[in-house]
Amino acid sequence: MNLRDGLDWKAQSAAQALLKGSGAGEKFAILATKTLGVLQEAGIYSVILFLHTRRKDEQDTALKIMGALDQQAVGLAPSTIVLRDFSSRATYYTETICTDLHFTLMTKALWEQTLIYTRYGAKASKSQE
Repeated sequence: MNLRDGLDWKAQSAAQALLKGSGAGEKFAILATKTLGVLQEAGIYSVILFLHTRRKDEQDTALKIMGALDQQAVGLAPSTIVLRDFSSRATYYTETICTDLHFTLMTKALWEQTLIYTRYGAKASKSQE
């Protein structure tokens, strides 16, 4: 990620892409809010665990959110690890993001802002229906 672009711009772009064509509504907003709470209370690795353990009716939305968050992290700290499942994500975040305080703090800040924008964007799109 080019830091000159700014974290806020990256968060806005990611949230808009996440909501585009998602049919985002109340369930989407609720899962984004829960994910934000997990991130703020327990950290990055807990978000991965949380999103990978969602019920069957939330799995598609959870994986979509996880994919968007993955793209942001890889933009901050590129890696040769392909993020396709829980195991590969655990390896990437443990070995790349969470071993460097700078990457950890940047990732957390970026994810928080993205989830906030996603949450409010989903609510806004629902209110226009």
